[in-house]
Amino acid sequence: MNAPAMMERLFGVLGLLLALWLAATWLRTRQRAILDRQAPAMHDGIPLLLTVVSRHCAVCPTQKRIATELCTRYPATTLKVMLLDAEAEPGRVQALGIMTVPTTLLFEADGTVAHVNNGLVGREALMRQIDGLLARPGKARKA
Repeated sequence: MNAPAMMERLFGVLGLLLALWLAATWLRTRQRAILDRQAPAMHDGIPLLLTVVSRHCAVCPTQKRIATELCTRYPATTLKVMLLDAEAEPGRVQALGIMTVPTTLLFEADGTVAHVNNGLVGREALMRQIDGLLARPGKARKA
């Protein structure tokens, strides 16, 4: 294979990777915008951990178990933990712009999105996100 043909293929692959990255960035931005509009109606002024699951998802039982464990670790006055069944409430899931399960969302007390985790996320990673949010002055609770 000659050098110009190899360069053409290389630029084609780089172009494809750039297009995929741009599409993923656009989707994440769109999802955050949708979530920021929907969040204030979902909780009552305390941080919220929302886990979206489905019964046909292979890893969702693990994510549900982790969310349930976090309920016992953080008092309800500090963090609200909710499970949302994507099959039982498809309209709500669609309104949130969620396209994959499991998805775990951490909202600040004012309803803004602090973290979006698509796919299975471990207990330690969630605890770091939650502890980081709760440690920020003025962000954990509404004044």
